[in-house]
Amino acid sequence: MEPRSPGAAIVSLARRSDVRTVRKAVAASGVEAAIVGGAIRDAFLRRRGGDLDLTAAGGGAEQLAGTLASLLSSRVLTLGRSPRRIFKIASPGGEIDVWERSGSAEDDLLRRDFTVNALQLLLPGLVLEALPGALDDLASGRLRPPRQNVFLEDPVRVLRAARFEAELPGFRLVPTALAEVRSAASLLSATPAERRLAEMDRILGVPNPAGGAAFARLESWGVLGRLLPMTTPEERRRGIGLVRRLRSPDPAVARALFLSALDEERAEAILEEWKVPRRERRLALRLRSLPFASRREVPTRRQVATFLREADPFVHEAIAYLAATGSSSSAPFVEALQKTAGRAAALRRVLAPARPAPAEEIARWLGGISGPRLGRALAALDLALAAGEVKGKRQARAFLAHQTLGE
Repeated sequence: MEPRSPGAAIVSLARRSDVRTVRKAVAASGVEAAIVGGAIRDAFLRRRGGDLDLTAAGGGAEQLAGTLASLLSSRVLTLGRSPRRIFKIASPGGEIDVWERSGSAEDDLLRRDFTVNALQLLLPGLVLEALPGALDDLASGRLRPPRQNVFLEDPVRVLRAARFEAELPGFRLVPTALAEVRSAASLLSATPAERRLAEMDRILGVPNPAGGAAFARLESWGVLGRLLPMTTPEERRRGIGLVRRLRSPDPAVARALFLSALDEERAEAILEEWKVPRRERRLALRLRSLPFASRREVPTRRQVATFLREADPFVHEAIAYLAATGSSSSAPFVEALQKTAGRAAALRRVLAPARPAPAEEIARWLGGISGPRLGRALAALDLALAAGEVKGKRQARAFLAHQTLGE
């Protein structure tokens, strides 16, 4: 699809509710500001805009942020130190960031990662400014750094290059930038883990095939090998192949898939080094140990119930993981899991089956047992109830009697 003309892009951007609010704030505060970066790029590319970035010189940024917060009945969160502070304001459509600009507007554009982001719309007059060649790069799908050393100054931009390739259909990094990208890849491990993780998650959150292709591009640039020196190229290729099989984007599941080719010790070390949230670390390790059926016939209700109960509270992530890692022979099992998990009431009956009697009464049925023996008996009963093998008090007593006799 052809990008919009500059006039049409400006009209589209001006219609956004947050932009209308910003223009009111500029008029009320008297501060000259500019909309910069991705919002303008997306207006050209007919993409739904995300958060809004603004720049303003000196103390004007703080003043503008305060006026915006007042108009939006919000508050200002300040990050960094003067003269490069960032003022964040929550808005109904997302977030508005006001960046404090210490240099000229042209200097600010040259600090951008790619020329397609080196765009600004001056307020209040809605005047578009761009670095030379930026609009041509937009029209041609080129990701070109505006100057040398862009990646060396901030190696995380290497990951951002792959993300933009995934998010912007048809866009590719220019070949002339690859040498610097490969040099910057060796510096990535020294950057904050939180920033790396945020970019990786955004890549892994892009639907396939674009998301998986971007991950493969990182491998071809030598980035993944630098980030994961404890892995082999074959392990990384296997992991990328599994990521590309993920049907719906989910960064936590995709990360688990990518690391599934590794032993548990290395996988856990990488998750810790990347500062992955604790819940997602638990998820990755749980997914490795789940039981699944690989036979072609329809699985039993017990097999389905066992998998879902062991997967809880990661049921939907576990099914997505199995669908990506399994062969064609596991398709009936995946379909059976999806059928149960797709119905809230059915899933609830499997995960929390209603016992026909309180635990105390069940203990009396079994001669007053307690502790681990009672726990094992209750777990066996719950699975039998979840699988539909036992219904009612009479069947439950018979089932438990048989279970205890077999101990």
